[in-house]
Amino acid sequence: MHPPNVMPEEINSDHPERLRAVLVSSSNPLRSFADTTAYEQAFSKLDLLVTIDVAMTETAKMSDYVLPDRSLYERWDTTYFQVNYPEIYCQMRRPIVEP
Repeated sequence: MHPPNVMPEEINSDHPERLRAVLVSSSNPLRSFADTTAYEQAFSKLDLLVTIDVAMTETAKMSDYVLPDRSLYERWDTTYFQVNYPEIYCQMRRPIVEP
């Protein structure tokens, strides 16, 4: 896990332990984070880029592998509410359609 705005620097670093592979899950860093050009240049230098998503995003198009994901309607989902802290509430949602 890296803060989004330093990820391109971590990939472009000359350090021997630099970031060489990235797994992107249900996100599109090329369009979601600052400095799209820096991300495009950095991602092109990775040894491996894997994306898990329901759509063929810009990041998925650059990926070495694209894996399918279930949509929000096909999987269990959880939301936590902290409005009444220290009481924290959790809401579980069932899938409503078969994958």
